[in-house]
Amino acid sequence: MAPFFLLRLPLLPKHLLTDISTSRYNFSRCSKKCQQTVRNAAGNHFELRLYFWTENEMILKSKKGIENKIHFSFENFPVIPWSWTRSDNSVRRFPYKKYSGLYIKEKELIKYLVETFNCIIGELRFHCDATQNVFQPLLNFFLQSQFEFHLVAFDEGIVNDEDFKYLMDNCKMKELDLLCSVAVLSIEDFKIDVFCLRTLYSDWVTQNHLLKMTFELGYIQINCNMKKWMEIVKAWMNGWNKRMKFALFEPTRFDLDLADQIIENVIPGKRIDKEVIRQYPMISSDLNFTRHSSVLRGGYDFQRKEDGVLATITQDSGPQKRYVFAVWQ
Repeated sequence: MAPFFLLRLPLLPKHLLTDISTSRYNFSRCSKKCQQTVRNAAGNHFELRLYFWTENEMILKSKKGIENKIHFSFENFPVIPWSWTRSDNSVRRFPYKKYSGLYIKEKELIKYLVETFNCIIGELRFHCDATQNVFQPLLNFFLQSQFEFHLVAFDEGIVNDEDFKYLMDNCKMKELDLLCSVAVLSIEDFKIDVFCLRTLYSDWVTQNHLLKMTFELGYIQINCNMKKWMEIVKAWMNGWNKRMKFALFEPTRFDLDLADQIIENVIPGKRIDKEVIRQYPMISSDLNFTRHSSVLRGGYDFQRKEDGVLATITQDSGPQKRYVFAVWQ
């Protein structure tokens, strides 16, 4: 079985995990900051972020303060020398030589943290290749305590149809990151309804897939020609994904002037002939909803007939010239 990998967490001594099979943990030799964080962990103020990667890592983070967090890290095989986590001095790692492939030690600590701190599991990140043989039983373990997560992510590697469909059928999430590849996604009947959808590097997403997804924010890689893109725009005008406020598409690269000419023949609207400052929603690095100002130097404005909501098609100012579909509600 592929080993299970968990990420990092700081400021705990190595002896903490030596008696991991017991039902009680001794925090007396932890740093003062760690002890204070533990003492403050009353009520549902903490969330647990889990990463199954080249190292297995858990982050117990206070929802009230970014600085209030404890990192636990397991190393169950020799660490890759060039791993970026090696340069982070705040991470405390706890090596052990044996693993069963079922992540027994990690599960015991996860169960202890969830029960002791009454915290939620906020974030699950799966390395596709590392967890491909144990993904479903691993997910079942987390589903025992809750059915909805803030964020679920597939990072790197290839996720198969069966695991992807199992995730869609069995749990809910506010954000879904598909930062991976799918060899051949034969599933056409699944539906995704999330607050934020990221499909960077997932070039398997097609027009048919996209029209079965609803979201407020989208960072989507979709390869389609201008005709199929216009069908997506028209679908939005006819009521698809009314929740959407912002979608950034790449690597679709259109000539904006040509796009304007085509749009003018299909959708009533007008070009943006001068600089316009508008605000659009984004997700910050700590998964919080924020708003950012953007200067539009070109593009095409149009409205949905049903409710008059304004949308804009433009290109971002970056070197990749990604195609932006922004809705201003």
